[in-house]
Amino acid sequence: SGREDLWLVGTRVARDNPVLGVGLDNFSVVAPSYLREPGALTYVGGILRGQEVHNVYLGMLVDVGPLGLLLFLAVPLTCLRAALVAARRYDRAGLPGMATLSRAAVVGLTGALTTSFFLPNAADKRLWVLMALAVALSGVSRVYDRGGGPTCEGPDPPRGPLEASRPSAA
Repeated sequence: SGREDLWLVGTRVARDNPVLGVGLDNFSVVAPSYLREPGALTYVGGILRGQEVHNVYLGMLVDVGPLGLLLFLAVPLTCLRAALVAARRYDRAGLPGMATLSRAAVVGLTGALTTSFFLPNAADKRLWVLMALAVALSGVSRVYDRGGGPTCEGPDPPRGPLEASRPSAA
């Protein structure tokens, strides 16, 4: 598929631009000039057609340098931590379903970040939705961490068809 060649050229570009990278989406502009360097490249068609690096992390390093890569990594890692903290809060509050949902967000986000080693998926909406879910779960879990949580004061909530035969609490 040429992925190894893209990675080799990507590492060469990153090596030659170690501070700021080559600029956003400029890999395809500078990559063809690296084809003349020594080393065996077997699939240069993708590089000549302007393909991405096929590794989000290497692509970020090439485009925006190490500082940009660290800033990018801070976002999903913070979201992973938020989901793990939320799971612990939900466990303490006795909400196993929400704790499981928080852990599912961790698993999904970990999977999406793992595929980023092999696919250019930094703009994939599913990755960003999982990160948003992790942060939302963390935000809601804070209510339970303070000893609060939703209350059911006032009239009984509407009952579904399976609950119609049960007497109401009032």
